[in-house]
Amino acid sequence: MILRGPRVTLRNTTLDDVATLVAIRSEPEIERRWGILEEGEIEEFVIDARTFAVEVDGEIVGAIQYDEEEDPMYRRAGIDVYLTSPRHGRGLGSEAVRVLARYLIEARGHHRLTIDPAADNVAAIRAYEKVGFRPVGVMRSYERGPDGTWHDGLLMELLADELIDETSDPTGWFEDLYRAAERGEAVVPWDRGAPWLLLVQWAEERGLDGTGRRALVVGCGLGDDAEFVAGLGFDTVAFDVAPGAVRAARRRFPDSAVHYQTADLLDPPPAWHHAFDLVVESHTVQSLPEPHRRQAIARVGPLVGPGGTLIVIASSRDEDERVEGPPWPLSRAEIEDFATDGLEPVRTERMDDPADPGVRRWRAEFNRPLSSTQI
Repeated sequence: MILRGPRVTLRNTTLDDVATLVAIRSEPEIERRWGILEEGEIEEFVIDARTFAVEVDGEIVGAIQYDEEEDPMYRRAGIDVYLTSPRHGRGLGSEAVRVLARYLIEARGHHRLTIDPAADNVAAIRAYEKVGFRPVGVMRSYERGPDGTWHDGLLMELLADELIDETSDPTGWFEDLYRAAERGEAVVPWDRGAPWLLLVQWAEERGLDGTGRRALVVGCGLGDDAEFVAGLGFDTVAFDVAPGAVRAARRRFPDSAVHYQTADLLDPPPAWHHAFDLVVESHTVQSLPEPHRRQAIARVGPLVGPGGTLIVIASSRDEDERVEGPPWPLSRAEIEDFATDGLEPVRTERMDDPADPGVRRWRAEFNRPLSSTQI
């Protein structure tokens, strides 16, 4: 059986998966939660028809299983899941649980599901809450850990009509990732430790001088692009939907002149309307699924003030190319959609990334006319 989500695929496990799952179960963080493997445990686990491998882009990143109470008076299903530690904080656990929960509700006919993380596993609890699970109560001394001591568990439950659709929180996984990175449990995959070279080259080609002008950096992440733009003289505002990203940027650049703040591109502050001489959108909207990606593209243009410029940098794809995101590289049509709210296209380039040979990216420039201020 195969169950699919936007990013994860669940398929029944086989004995061929044993070595990979043993390696994941032996990771210190997983072993601390799930206990030390006993001989034959994984083999018994993978031949159970209720067990699924969790795959992302064809790679096994964990496992998920369910159990069922068949007594009609108490019918319900329970879920257990674990993912390899480097994949924590990316919303993959929530997605895997959501995909299995939908199968249990729609195909197996369950009206009530349960899951029971350790009471101190804050990350797991938050992940399950995103699916719709609600805490019911603490189960004291519920399970014995590898250290021989008893630990509390948290009973969480979800009723069929409480399942949260994956499109209702398209950005929540960003905060999960930055929190995990803050704890040293994950890395931010798009952090290069430097501004995007395509942005740097574009600014240098134009001799860009931001003295006396304002700039906005969309989805600032850890702040490298924002610091570069501020270094050009712009009074720079940089925002991210994830508070953890903003905290990390402030820690990374404690003496920065950039105004870092938390905001949502899908609902930007009204004061930002037509307020900036330069807007930098670099690889942010491509991280969103539809229809949110289309909505985000439409929100960028109105941030550009009279005479202002929008520079867009994104991974590229052909119009007919299917992509399993995130990210979802942009097509030419999507790049052209940034020309909204009076913005006019200046130049659109599809080029090799100078820092990552073989990867094709867009660099597109747009301008809002009718102003004496020029970039």
